[in-house]
Amino acid sequence: MRRLLLAVIVLSAHRRWDGCAHPSPSSAETKECDVAVQRFRSVGLHDTPSSRINQGNFLKVCQSRQSCCNVATEARLMDMVDNEYKRHLAGQAGYVYDLLNSTAHHLQEHMTHMIRKSKNKTIRVIADVYVSIEGPATGLLDVFYGRLSRYVHEDPETTPVASLEEATSRLFSDLFPVVYRTVAAAADRLDGATEFDEDYVQCLVGKSADIRPFGDVPSTLAKDISRTFTATNVLVHALRYGGQLVDDEHSRSWLGYGNRDQCTAALTRMRQCSWCDGKDAKPCHGLCVNVIRGCLARETAHLDAPWTGYYEAVDRLVSAINNGQSSVCLEDLLRSLHSRISEAIMYAMNRGSEIQSNVKYFCGPAKWNARTSAVSSEAPKTPESQEVWNVEEEDLSSALLTSKLSKFSDPETMVRVRGLFSGMAQSLCANYTSSECWNGRSVGE
Repeated sequence: MRRLLLAVIVLSAHRRWDGCAHPSPSSAETKECDVAVQRFRSVGLHDTPSSRINQGNFLKVCQSRQSCCNVATEARLMDMVDNEYKRHLAGQAGYVYDLLNSTAHHLQEHMTHMIRKSKNKTIRVIADVYVSIEGPATGLLDVFYGRLSRYVHEDPETTPVASLEEATSRLFSDLFPVVYRTVAAAADRLDGATEFDEDYVQCLVGKSADIRPFGDVPSTLAKDISRTFTATNVLVHALRYGGQLVDDEHSRSWLGYGNRDQCTAALTRMRQCSWCDGKDAKPCHGLCVNVIRGCLARETAHLDAPWTGYYEAVDRLVSAINNGQSSVCLEDLLRSLHSRISEAIMYAMNRGSEIQSNVKYFCGPAKWNARTSAVSSEAPKTPESQEVWNVEEEDLSSALLTSKLSKFSDPETMVRVRGLFSGMAQSLCANYTSSECWNGRSVGE
């Protein structure tokens, strides 16, 4: 009887000890995964363990003796973090793309706007001051300003540098017979004749560079137009080129996939392993920076230096244009273009006798076409030519462009654009701290 009682006591004690060493799942143990379950549910994962399981050693990344994740949960977390990483990269690249493309668009639109305003102003000045040449001069100005407008949309790499200089020189050489007609008319015009003989016109056009009726204006203006328009157009196309490098199609091919498997594992360890451990802690800032830098190691090594060089070159040109440097300030040039053309015409008219002497030397006396009938020099008043130079509209366009260009000197923009590769880690990890955070294994620092 004593032996039976002793055996019962020993067996009972053994069961109590065994129960302490290997307890069955308790409510406390289940609660350890409550945070994980909530986080899983928040991202659409419902078929996950509700308590710690002994499958942690089978996990690829978030390994531990016991875990709130099983193999299937971890695999889904890895897919999720990979997609999240792609979205973050696309967001950073998208910001740069939008800035570059929208700036190029506004700059191009502003150039077109200013060209149109300058044309209308010049035509009005001709109509008000030089009535006798208004009709034919308007046609020549249409051709000249049309060439400027087309250049805004041309690729500077395929457009000859001298094309705008030639267009400007052509304007004045074609304008010379029109202006000279008023000088010669007072001296030796045939009765009823209103136009020069075509051969005589061609001689005047061909010899205008030798006669120089407009002084130095054609040559200096041609250089100013070529330099200013080229600088602005180079900036427009440089901005568009940069935008193409970071658009959706291209960014997917080169951002963050040189070591995709290792990167996904590191990102999962940084972002999701805390959930598998039952913790709801954000990654530590230092861990995040190191992981993102590792994921972008290939891109930073190969692309950061040329991208930085590209950005600095664009920024210098933006600063020059935005700060109104005279050599590249398109607005200043276009605002003064009507007065420079008018001054050239006035210069020629005030030197009538000298020009007439030179013309007779190169082309002989004026030759009139007696068969032409008199035509009105009055130019048709189209709605465009009657358009008023709206200062408020111009100021609004300038202010919008200035706002766009000023973003390039903004410190935050410089970090995000100039440091697209080298600064990506800091941008993506900006909201993470260095205390009470997940360091990859536990919550700490």
